[in-house]
Amino acid sequence: MKPCTPGDLIDLALERARYEYTELADNWKLLDTKAQATAAIAGVFLAAFFTFVYRDSDGAAGCGLPAVIHWKVLPALLLVCLLAAIVCSLWAMWVTEVDMPPSGEWTWDAVKELLTPTATADSLGRGMRRIKRDFVEDWLKANRVLEKYGQTKAAGVMWAQRALLAGAVLGTVLPIWHLFTAHAV
Repeated sequence: MKPCTPGDLIDLALERARYEYTELADNWKLLDTKAQATAAIAGVFLAAFFTFVYRDSDGAAGCGLPAVIHWKVLPALLLVCLLAAIVCSLWAMWVTEVDMPPSGEWTWDAVKELLTPTATADSLGRGMRRIKRDFVEDWLKANRVLEKYGQTKAAGVMWAQRALLAGAVLGTVLPIWHLFTAHAV
């Protein structure tokens, strides 16, 4: 086994920082996809809600339900849950500016600084290690920002899904309850 050099250690740190960025970016995309799906499902439930509420004009809220308080509160809660799911999904999908890892242009500029007519193998080696150290710092900075905003995005998706679940339960209970109590009122 060859001896470990400072360059090897910098390469290891750079590799891990790149891998971490890839994982965080993949997670970011996954959270966006979940937020989009949650908003779409909530939108479908919302359309069904308005169809149910406005299909005819008699009873509570114009939906043929008895004019008692629970038939007014349940549809209102359902509407709040669905709107909360959509708002939280939009919060999760909000466009956020994040730091990017080193660009090809930055890399090329740094390399051009090293490639002078008087460059020696030793100066090129030191310059390469400096560039890699800068890369590690830049990648880690980008990772910290992506992780921070990824956690905010995840919280938005989590709350959206909770609100959607509550809305789905209410949206299922409401017609079933009406079905079994319509003749009793």
